[in-house]
Amino acid sequence: MAKTRTSVRVQAQIRKMSEQEHSIHTIARILRISRKTVHKYLGIRMGETSETAEWIPAVDWNSVLQKVLYGWGTTIKQIHREIAPEVSYLNFWRAFRAQVLRHALPSDVTIRLHQTCARVVQSGEWDILMHWRRSRDRTRWAKAVAILDSRSRTIDQIASKVEKSIDVVKNWIWAFNRRGIEGLNPQRKTREDERSVQAQKRAKCLLEILHQRPNAFGINRSNWNQSSLALAYETEHGEAISKSTVSRLIRKSGYRWKKAKRVLSSPDPLYREKVELLLNTLHSLKFGELFFFVDEMGPLRIKRYGGRVYVPKSTSPTVPQVQPQRGAVILAAALSATTNQVTWIYEDSKDTSGMIDLAELLFNQHHNATRIFLTWDAASWHRSERLSDWLDSFNFETRVRNYGPAVELVPLPTSSQFLNVLEAVFSGMKRAVIHNSDYRNTDEMKGAISRHFSERNAYFKENPKRAGKKIWEIDFFADIDNLASGNYREW
Repeated sequence: MAKTRTSVRVQAQIRKMSEQEHSIHTIARILRISRKTVHKYLGIRMGETSETAEWIPAVDWNSVLQKVLYGWGTTIKQIHREIAPEVSYLNFWRAFRAQVLRHALPSDVTIRLHQTCARVVQSGEWDILMHWRRSRDRTRWAKAVAILDSRSRTIDQIASKVEKSIDVVKNWIWAFNRRGIEGLNPQRKTREDERSVQAQKRAKCLLEILHQRPNAFGINRSNWNQSSLALAYETEHGEAISKSTVSRLIRKSGYRWKKAKRVLSSPDPLYREKVELLLNTLHSLKFGELFFFVDEMGPLRIKRYGGRVYVPKSTSPTVPQVQPQRGAVILAAALSATTNQVTWIYEDSKDTSGMIDLAELLFNQHHNATRIFLTWDAASWHRSERLSDWLDSFNFETRVRNYGPAVELVPLPTSSQFLNVLEAVFSGMKRAVIHNSDYRNTDEMKGAISRHFSERNAYFKENPKRAGKKIWEIDFFADIDNLASGNYREW
């Protein structure tokens, strides 16, 4: 009795799956029985057609076969659904397929499955397939051969020629019959699984939090970090995430942690006018006219200095924070914009007297020039009344005596040290003779500084070059970002 009940239950499952149009192979695999058993319960014996012929409706077999062999993507299963929509469980599509294949055809027609014979190729499709066949893309060439040779070669011959399996070639022909060229060259689908969609939602929520202040979420901070972002996300959305997740999502969204860059900004109300005067004067120098960048440096204490130095990997150089006072050095210098030569003097303090002494020194060195332009920053002793009175009287005496060049001032705007090329020269001097130094007295430091400037002047006498680079080539207000101080360190 148990065996009978089991047989009845299995038979019912077979009939139900057959009504759902499952194949015999699928039914046997799911129920773990042989295909002969499935045939038995369905009442069909292998090679027997009398039973199946009873329930197949009368149809126009020639039109059916034309659809199967030459139809536009029509499969046997689709035709079966159209002409026999409601039949018993015996009407499964494999039996219908067997009837189609057994039906008599004219002797000059070869019966083939739709997978092994491509439908009629239209003119537009023919051009594309021939282009593929002549291309160097081996995959497209193989697809074109499979479609164009499907009526002149067997499926085995095509598979051997394109070096693909028979199933692959059948799938290409089947795809072409159903969807044409688009079926042979399908667009790749971007599959977004649940995890990626969830990650995108988290990233969007994190960016919304990032664009707000931390105190809006009750966090006592002026800026965000990964821990505070994770805490704010958990508070806002009720989901805990790690710091590594925060970092990964933010970097994937194109955001990076960057430190704010400090830039020089001038409060001078005549900033634009002064800059234009400086550049116009520099760019329109005539024969006999000289332009000098003037500045002071110091006081430089006589002590042990730190800096960059080659040491063993296990060694860390140190410099005492508190050192005994051994003196200081103050110097004023002028850099020629046209010859790149440095003129320098040592002073006791930064005041107007030092500027007057440097101007007189330049006058005596270049007494054959027609005009000398001096530019310096807006320090108080650079714009004192004493300096202005001395310059007026000095130029008056020059005109009366008709000897030597006139001296004119081209002041720099406030807080615009980057326009003074001499700043870069001082920076190079400090790296060369001040960093990592330990001079015993002021004379020793002055000797090192003087030797550095002398060697520099000798170098540019043998290799003539104007001082600075960008300041000669660009429109300042159009390319202001290119005028950083480091651009002038050319040697």
